[in-house]
Amino acid sequence: MRKIVAEYEKTIAQMIEDEQRTNMTSQKNLQQLTMEKEQALADLNSVERSLSDLFRRYENLKGVLEGFKKNEEALKKCAQDYLNRVKQEEQRYQALKVHAEEKLDKANEEIAQVRTKAKAESAALHAGLRKEQMKVESLERALQQKQSAHERSVAVCRSFVCSEVPVSAHPDCSPLPLHPSILPPFVLTTTRIALYTIHHCHQHRFSHRSNRPSRLP
Repeated sequence: MRKIVAEYEKTIAQMIEDEQRTNMTSQKNLQQLTMEKEQALADLNSVERSLSDLFRRYENLKGVLEGFKKNEEALKKCAQDYLNRVKQEEQRYQALKVHAEEKLDKANEEIAQVRTKAKAESAALHAGLRKEQMKVESLERALQQKQSAHERSVAVCRSFVCSEVPVSAHPDCSPLPLHPSILPPFVLTTTRIALYTIHHCHQHRFSHRSNRPSRLP
């Protein structure tokens, strides 16, 4: 009986020891699990904070992206407007270019016509000027010839009168001036001038002879 009791006590002690060992192992496991839980909670908090930061950054980037999209649409609209204006200006430029080329061609034609007309008029004016110069030269030569003929006629009259009456005896044999009112310019010919001079000289000569005193017998 004692043997059975001893075995029972031994079994009880073994069970108590196993229970204590199991409790210690459970406590160690519990502590390990608690530590793992705390680490997991810390990691979860870190992940939540990171996720919150990421969500905040995502919202910020989302707003920036929406702003970029709005700007892109506005820029596309402006670019399209500018392209339309460029096309309109290009069409206007082409129209103005064609119009300017037409005006330039017309102006060149008018300038060529004006130059041709001016050359013709200049040639005609030069020809007329040359003709008038030749006419003036001819008139000057004719005037010189008439003046020379007149001077020769006057010289002949003077020599004729002075040969009949000495100059010392009759001072009227000096050069006889012709009154301007009697001889209109360029009307009387050289012959008429000479005849007038001879007639005038003869009048002086006859008046001188009539006034000469008679010789004594």
